[in-house]
Amino acid sequence: MKFLVIGDIHGESNSLSRVLLAAVPYNPDAMILVGDIGSPILGSRVEHTSLRENLYEKSLQSIFSILELFDLPTFFVPGNRDLVHIKYTNANINNVDIMGEGAPGFMAHMNIIGIGGAGLTTGQWPYEWDDPGAYAGILQRINCISGLEHTIMVMHDPPFHTRLDRNRTSVHSGNEALRRLIEEKQPSLVVCGHIHESPGVDIVGVRTLAINAGGILKEDADRLYITKQHIDIRISQEEQFFIVSLEEQGIQIEHFFFSNNQLFVRNYVFDEDKLFLSQNGILVQVECTYSKAYPSKGRLEPPGNNEVDGEGARTKDGANNDSW
Repeated sequence: MKFLVIGDIHGESNSLSRVLLAAVPYNPDAMILVGDIGSPILGSRVEHTSLRENLYEKSLQSIFSILELFDLPTFFVPGNRDLVHIKYTNANINNVDIMGEGAPGFMAHMNIIGIGGAGLTTGQWPYEWDDPGAYAGILQRINCISGLEHTIMVMHDPPFHTRLDRNRTSVHSGNEALRRLIEEKQPSLVVCGHIHESPGVDIVGVRTLAINAGGILKEDADRLYITKQHIDIRISQEEQFFIVSLEEQGIQIEHFFFSNNQLFVRNYVFDEDKLFLSQNGILVQVECTYSKAYPSKGRLEPPGNNEVDGEGARTKDGANNDSW
């Protein structure tokens, strides 16, 4: 079973078309969208007028119209910049957000369960929820679903203190409630987005593979700080996507990204609860240190220069390889 996973689209219809055209030759069976699908016009510091909501709805319809052309079964959750009540009449496009107005999906013996929105920050985004208050509700809904060992969880917010939740100031800013949920239920796969600066792959808890698809536009930036303000100088903003293949011998992950209009790929293998990066045909084990050394409460400071930060890699014979 092969899933095309696309990060936060933010109404970028041209980028979505480019990604879908690039992904079609790899024959995905289905598609997963991790939220923030429509235009980001519904910001945290603007009044949500009817005009803004109409513009948002128009951008959403444009995105869904493109998805219809490719005719793939599609599963999505709304993001924190989306409205909670996203519905679509096409039976092939499914809202799986159990926190909102969606319902669990099912495909090829896999449950597909979504948790949309994000934990409380400003309280002014269209779709935010309070972590402590929501956790009991999430558990209540999920406990009604059987076969969780064969489950894909689609989240907008990434789990806290992993390789997937570092923001632009290098602080872990993921969701603690979702982290606890993953460790308790141990789904086969988690896909998320929201924090564009940390696309990648990690192991959460004992056995769950987690992927942050980032934004549909891969953000590489240098930043110039002036007093208390900063200006982002974009080096490149080109598209990216993931293809995840669920196979009997393990999970294959391909991270595709454009650079200077050329398509590149980084390959991972998840096998026997270990994560490997393929380098020139050699499997190099990825040390997922953050995902296993999890503090129970509070945020952590960025690691010092001597910390591995979960980026270290080790070949199957035990040799260190930190160059990638």
